[in-house]
Amino acid sequence: MKKTINKNSTAIYFKKQAVAGTIEEYLYTKNGLRVLFAHIPNCNTVVTNIVYLVGSRHEVPGKTGIAHMFEHMLFKDTKDRDGKRSLVPRHIPLQNKGALLNASTWTDRTNYYFVMPPEYLDEMLSAEAERMRGLILTPKEFRPEQQNVLSEYEMYASRPDFILDSALTSHAFISHGYGHDTIGFKSDIERLTCDDLQAFYDTYYWPNNAYLVVAGDISREEVFRLVDANFAHIPSSPKAIPQTTIIEPPRTGRQTIEIQRQNPVTLTTLCYPAPRARDREWVIADLALTYLTAGKLSPLYKKLVDTHKASAVHASLMLSYDPSLMSIEVTVSRGTTPTEVQSIVLKEINHLSTHTIKEKDLTRIKNKMIADTLYARDGAQALAHELTEFIASGDWKKYTQIIEEVARVTPEDIQKCAHAWLNADTVLIGTLTGTP
Repeated sequence: MKKTINKNSTAIYFKKQAVAGTIEEYLYTKNGLRVLFAHIPNCNTVVTNIVYLVGSRHEVPGKTGIAHMFEHMLFKDTKDRDGKRSLVPRHIPLQNKGALLNASTWTDRTNYYFVMPPEYLDEMLSAEAERMRGLILTPKEFRPEQQNVLSEYEMYASRPDFILDSALTSHAFISHGYGHDTIGFKSDIERLTCDDLQAFYDTYYWPNNAYLVVAGDISREEVFRLVDANFAHIPSSPKAIPQTTIIEPPRTGRQTIEIQRQNPVTLTTLCYPAPRARDREWVIADLALTYLTAGKLSPLYKKLVDTHKASAVHASLMLSYDPSLMSIEVTVSRGTTPTEVQSIVLKEINHLSTHTIKEKDLTRIKNKMIADTLYARDGAQALAHELTEFIASGDWKKYTQIIEEVARVTPEDIQKCAHAWLNADTVLIGTLTGTP
């Protein structure tokens, strides 16, 4: 059946919700799909990136890994709007024309994207619309991908950093969905069924649980016309999308985890509770971690790597919808004990929480963060990818505000943040000791 395109103005179906920087948000009133549009002239490409607000945080015990499974399944066969099976998976014709495409899953979202010249936007949106509600879930389609995911799990499970991170997150979160890895537990992956997938798909894969990002060398009017042509037939979900509202109990008292594993490295990680990405404290915490660990001028690089007590030190902070974790991770050198490394890290954190850093040091790390941010946003594809995480965190507009937020941070803000968040009473320390 040939698609019918409304030749009249389709703009009436798109209600403007917000504008931030060069990005405009519209609500597609026919089914609740939210569209983020960014015009990037003369880039000669267009990106479609559909972000479903479902990730491993939304999984229930016994069904972990199911969100990630859909990252694989949505590249399988689908049905068109008339219920006819597509002759080949919809992404393959686009791939044969040179499309750049992939998908990813994280704690708060799953996303799928295409990058092509603007003349292919209709085909890109058609493929996404078909995958949104036309996925075919049968054992024939599912079982091969189940084995692929299990192979992927085995690849991760042999890595020392994955082993330690998994133990720390499961200890840090007692009831919250952040307590298990996005790939899930092996025993859960093995027991997933087509019925499990169908129930998950019918719960979360609806237009009113998604953001569609369209960025590139294309007009707003053309985006409206093609979104309406491809998504008008898809209804909003028949039931309310379940909202996960688990509040993790606060952790008090220093806690430790020790693992011995046959491997060539020893790792130690110090974890602390972290603010939500949409909170002002998130940017300050990120700057504090950058000051402590990033580059050869950072205190922990000087105290650990330059002295050969460690071969590497870095920090991580999740862009998350709910309060999560931030951590400082150290690869311990032979001849140095994890306890010695931990003592040095704790001493530097304590100093940061009791003294203000020098203005020149703050300026240096601000400039680094701003430069890294701008570099990561160079082009339509980069914009769409980074915007994904801000959508999932609950406030996409922070994407356009974060550079200004970084510029406003003061040395006193860093000290207060370290005192409040990098607290010795809430630290969780994990060590994986390599054995011969």
